[in-house]
Amino acid sequence: MRKYIALLLLGTLCVTLISTFSLSFSTVGVTFVEYGLPQGTNWSVTLNGTTMSSNGNKITFQVPPGQYVYNVSEAAGYIPSPSFGELDVVNSTTVNITYSPSNLKIALGGLKIVDQSTGASASVLTAGQTYEIGVGLINEGNVEAKVLTTFIISKNSTTFVNETTYTTVSPGQSVTPGVIWTPKANGIYNLSVNAVALPNFSVRSTYDIYVGVHPTVKYNLTFVEYGLPQGTNWSVTLNGTTMSSNGNKITFQVNNGTFRYDIGNPPYFQDPYAMGEINVQGKSITVPAVFLPLVVKPSVNVKIMNSTAGFITALQVNSSYFALITLTNTGNATGTVQLTVQVFLNGSSILTKSIPVEVGANGTAYQKIPLVPSSPGSYTVIVNATWTGPLGSYGSNTSIKLEATSPIKTPTQSSSSTNSTTGSTGKSNSTSSTNSTSPPVGQQKTSSGINPIIYVAVVVVIVIAVVLLLRRR
Repeated sequence: MRKYIALLLLGTLCVTLISTFSLSFSTVGVTFVEYGLPQGTNWSVTLNGTTMSSNGNKITFQVPPGQYVYNVSEAAGYIPSPSFGELDVVNSTTVNITYSPSNLKIALGGLKIVDQSTGASASVLTAGQTYEIGVGLINEGNVEAKVLTTFIISKNSTTFVNETTYTTVSPGQSVTPGVIWTPKANGIYNLSVNAVALPNFSVRSTYDIYVGVHPTVKYNLTFVEYGLPQGTNWSVTLNGTTMSSNGNKITFQVNNGTFRYDIGNPPYFQDPYAMGEINVQGKSITVPAVFLPLVVKPSVNVKIMNSTAGFITALQVNSSYFALITLTNTGNATGTVQLTVQVFLNGSSILTKSIPVEVGANGTAYQKIPLVPSSPGSYTVIVNATWTGPLGSYGSNTSIKLEATSPIKTPTQSSSSTNSTTGSTGKSNSTSSTNSTSPPVGQQKTSSGINPIIYVAVVVVIVIAVVLLLRRR
C-alpha cells in the first residue's frame, strides 16, 4: 500500500514540474502597430533591451508572459506617441503608435518680476533693489526645444542689460528664464526678449518695466498669421516699430490711440491688405494677416486667322494663315509662361515651337504663329502653357483641328474677236476669227448655214419631175 501511495505522489510531482516548465517556456505576441509614417519608412521598437525594426507598419515580439518596458524610436523626422511605456503581458498584446511630423514651436508668455530680497512678485520696481526679470517660455511643439533667450533692457537708446540664457524645454513644458537686474533710476524701461529654439525657430516680444512710476493701462495688439508654411519668418511694423517672428503671432502692447501698421510680405507670398490703420480704445485687438502664395495661373486659347484678320474653319493648301494664341493670367503675380506650340498633319508632327511669354497679374498677352499648309489633310494645332515657380506649377492647354484642301482649278474657255470696218459705200464689212478648229474642206457651211450640195440635189429633183410630167402628156 505504501508503495502505491509513493508512486502516486511521485507522479503528481512530475506533472506539476512539467506544467511549470512548459508554462515558463510558452510565448505570446506583443505587436506594435505604426500609424502616420510615409510608406516604406524604417522605424524600431526596443522591448526589454531587444530591438526590432521594420519598414512596414507592424513589429511583433514573441515573449513569455511578464512585465516589459518599451521604447519607440523617432523616424525620419517623425515623433512617436507614446514613445515609451510599460506592459504587463499575459496574453497577446497590441500597442498602437502614432507618428507625427516633428514640430518645433515655442511661445513667449507674460512678464514675471520677483524681488530678490523678499521673494515676492513686483509690478513697480524700486531703484536700488535687485530683481529677477523673467518671461514665460512655453514649448508648444512635440520635440524637445533647446532655447537661447536674449534679454535686453534699455531706455532712451542706452542699454543696461544684454544677456542670453540657455534652457531645455520638453514638449508641453513651461519655464521662466530670466536675468538679475538692479535699476539705478526711476523711469519706464523697455525689455526686449528674443527666444531662438535651435536650429531655426524664433519668437520675439517687448515689455515695459516700471521703476518708481506706475504703469498706464496697456492693451495687446496681436497680428495672427494665416497661410505661411511652418517656420516662415514674417514681420509687422507698427508706428515705426518692427517686430518679426517665424511663429504665427506678433503682439504689441499699446495704449489707447490710432496706429498705422505695415505687414511685411515674405518671399513668394503677399497679404492683399498689408497696410492700414487701427484704433485701440479700451480693449485688446487681433488683426488677421492672411498671406496668399504669389503664382501665375495661365489659361490659353487658340484660333486660326487669315491675312484679313478673319477667323476661319477651313484651310487651303499654299495659302498663308496664322495661329492667334491668347494667354490669360488669372493669378496674382507677374511671371514668364512657357508656350509650346505643336502642329500635326494627319497625326504626324510637322512643327514644334517653344516661346517664353511674360504676362502680368490678371493680364493678357498674345502671340502669332505663321501657318502655311503645304499638303491637303487634317491639321491639328496644340498649345500648352506652363508656369513653374517656387510654390508649384500651373498649366493649361488647348487645341484646334481644321481640314486643308487643294484650290479648285477653273477650265480654259474659247476666245473670239471680231473686227468691223466701214467702207466708202457705207456698208459694213466684217471679218471674224476664232481659236476653235475649222471643219474639213468640203463640209464648210455658207453664211446661211445650208450646204451648197443640197441646193444642187433640189434642182436635179425638180428637173426630173418636170421631164416626167411632159412625157405623160
